Amino acid sequence: MKDNKYDHELGYVIEKALAKQLLAMELITPEQYAEVNKMLIEEYKPLIGSLCEADDSATHDNNPTESPRKEE
Repeated sequence: MKDNKYDHELGYVIEKALAKQLLAMELITPEQYAEVNKMLIEEYKPLIGSLCEADDSATHDNNPTESPRKEE
């Protein structure tokens, strides 16, 4: 199979979706998710990678998957 940009984009999007699911299930931390995303960008070099990375950093600080801490 010919190595092309579409394959890189598709691989990146699929693996990133899996990482987001692991984050949502709290199987990885937000820090681990950020590291996985960096590794995926390095591996796939997607055209949308820099856009997605900027989007994730904006939502990383206000992560909706994290449950609020209850004060006792």
